[in-house]
Amino acid sequence: MADRVFPLHEVQCRRMGGAVLVTAKTQSGDSVIVDAAGGKLETLDFSADGIAYFWEPTSTGGVPAPALTQDRDHYAVTGKIKQLHDYTKISDFTFRATCPH
Repeated sequence: MADRVFPLHEVQCRRMGGAVLVTAKTQSGDSVIVDAAGGKLETLDFSADGIAYFWEPTSTGGVPAPALTQDRDHYAVTGKIKQLHDYTKISDFTFRATCPH
């Protein structure tokens, strides 16, 4: 997954007060779900090439929190994440999405 770009499509954003839930699909149909509140990432759940990845503050496995940046309707999440079923494998990732109006 390192150094690979996963273009996103079918981007949907649901705003609830200061929180946002962004869902999207990669070109291969894999899903990406980003849940953020107060400018901080709450959960990140995605699959790439059929491998599942998940991050939440209570189960980081020693990986630092991914960085979330927002510029109006443009979101980017970048960092390191462990595979859901093999916590020994760490991968770098970056997702960028623009919420439709």
